[in-house]
Amino acid sequence: RTYAMAQEPGNANDWIRVWALDTRRVLKGKITQNGSVHVGL
Repeated sequence: RTYAMAQEPGNANDWIRVWALDTRRVLKGKITQNGSVHVGL
């Protein structure tokens, strides 16, 4: 996740893919007050 975001802007597709996966995890999970996400799989 962090690695993909650290890559060059040219890898926008990879960043979008990672962002989409993270978004799905957030939607399926539970965001705590400190900002971390507990995912229920």
